[in-house]
Amino acid sequence: MKDEQKLQLQETRRLKLAELVDSLGTGGQKRLAEAISVAPDYVSRMLYPSGKKGKKGISGDMARKIEQKFAVGIGWLDGLIDNPRKHDAHEQGHVVYSTVQYFPLIDWKLPLTSAQKSTTPRVLLPALEECSVNAYWLEVRDDTMSGSAGANFPPGTLILVEPVSNELKPQNGDKVIAKSNGSDALTFKLYFNDAGFGWLRGILPGSPVLNAEEYTILGLVKGGWIR
Repeated sequence: MKDEQKLQLQETRRLKLAELVDSLGTGGQKRLAEAISVAPDYVSRMLYPSGKKGKKGISGDMARKIEQKFAVGIGWLDGLIDNPRKHDAHEQGHVVYSTVQYFPLIDWKLPLTSAQKSTTPRVLLPALEECSVNAYWLEVRDDTMSGSAGANFPPGTLILVEPVSNELKPQNGDKVIAKSNGSDALTFKLYFNDAGFGWLRGILPGSPVLNAEEYTILGLVKGGWIR
């Protein structure tokens, strides 16, 4: 990459970061700093314009970390993904577009019942994904979806889940939340299709492969937030 291109990329990332901080409202710099485990002053210096003394560049690793923490698409800080525009919820059906939306962190049993809608959430977490108003966060409980450099969801990771609908069905390679048809047990797995048959498996080597016909897909995982 040429020096001019590097400078342009840094400026794009700086402006996108400023947009994110602004969307977080009062104390946005502090909230972002806490999310990525740096001092507020570090965030402030990442926002310095080019050439200002003490400026901190935004590396690729840092950009990806910020994107993952706030569940935006990979490449958003690089200007590769357009930020969703605000629309009226009724105009777009069940989908709400917003710069920042807040969704409840719920217990694993709640996606099974209507209690999800009637229980007042104790924690609301932000996301910049395009989601319906019924989206929610779950905390990963085991290590079956960890151990891969490409897709790593260790225990404690927060995952953003969009409930399935007639318009939203799992596709090959999607990460899903599924319920066993024989019990209320939930599982977080990769969905894949082989010769017309659906299967579920974890990322961890040696994880058992499950017949998707024996499960009900409840939601698609749209992002992750490693705390």
